[in-house]
Amino acid sequence: MGNVFLSVLRWVFLVFAGLYTLHFALIAAGGLIKPFAKHPDAQPYHHIAVLIPVRNEEHVIGNLLDSICKAHYPHDLLDVYVLINNTTDKTGQIARSYGASIIDYGNTVHSKGDVLGRAFAALTKQGNIDAFDIFDADNLVDPDFFTAMNSALNHGVRVAQGRRLGKNTHDTFLSGFYEVFYQMQNVLFNNGAQHNRRSAVLNGTGWMISSAVLQKHPFDTVTITEDLELSAQCALWDIPVTYVHDARCYDEYPMSAKMSLRQLFRWIFGQVQCMRCYTGKLLKKWIRTHSVAAQDLAMVFAMPGAVIIGGVGLVLTFITLPWRKALLVTCILLIILYLAFDTLLQCCLHKAEIHGCTVKGLLFPVFMCIWVPLMIVCLFKKNVAWKPIEHNRAAKIEDMKQ
Repeated sequence: MGNVFLSVLRWVFLVFAGLYTLHFALIAAGGLIKPFAKHPDAQPYHHIAVLIPVRNEEHVIGNLLDSICKAHYPHDLLDVYVLINNTTDKTGQIARSYGASIIDYGNTVHSKGDVLGRAFAALTKQGNIDAFDIFDADNLVDPDFFTAMNSALNHGVRVAQGRRLGKNTHDTFLSGFYEVFYQMQNVLFNNGAQHNRRSAVLNGTGWMISSAVLQKHPFDTVTITEDLELSAQCALWDIPVTYVHDARCYDEYPMSAKMSLRQLFRWIFGQVQCMRCYTGKLLKKWIRTHSVAAQDLAMVFAMPGAVIIGGVGLVLTFITLPWRKALLVTCILLIILYLAFDTLLQCCLHKAEIHGCTVKGLLFPVFMCIWVPLMIVCLFKKNVAWKPIEHNRAAKIEDMKQ
């Protein structure tokens, strides 16, 4: 009787994991089939405020502001605000030399979400700002970024995520893995999800939100991943997040294992926080209104649990079957998953026009395996201390070739 129960449980867990994987595979297939959304250039030009939260970023802030100065957009309609918090270096002095406005919060804020919340609350009261574009200090902004976002605004888009690329993609294998990860998100999820009434997700930098949204829904986040949290809130508000492929910005990826683990731990713990805060609300929204955006976000947040369920299913396979059969079944499943994943991945990289990432794409599953133990650890943690990610790659926008 015990073996029968474990066998049934094994199949329940494996089928659940399979259906969960199939859901995202179908979205990914749509991302490969569907073209990137285009928003033809349209006027008028909107008044845009650029917000840059910073904490000791003197090595990179100058190049970001220089790239904004070279934007193909009316500069009298671009207001740049550098939001300083807990900073002891020359970041503010450098920002002032580029003509940026400084808002110094001293040591009164504890997260990027807090900084953005205060800035949104103050600046929306001015009444002359149409939209906000948000960047990290280590970014570089493509000259056509603001034009692409302005066109999206003119076509009714209220919240948008731009195309996030790496400014140091080829420096190390690790930075190459990050490029693969973001292009998978851009093509396989964001491009696929925004079609058929689905919604893309925000991924930390290079995103836009209209003032009209903030006036109706004041920015209020409580997790350390304010981007994912805002994506969930948008799903609850029935505001789709649009992926704007032509709005490019370049991010500095971690190049050391220490910095990568620190960032991944923060990301995954923030996802777990969102799971605790929003999964129930999103599921209720999905059941009540059949919102596929709410369904997708609930499933994204449930990923740590789904990984554990799939892992338990494999463990039960070894418990309930002779080890040779169990090993054979496991190997077949992993081979099928890997071949399907790699096929999608190579198509994704080709569609995103990312060159030099083929080898990194083949090894990318190894990088993703690091996420599994971190997910398990984060499920049982109550808090994570904020630690800085070092940014030292002093590249210029002229160095970026796409």
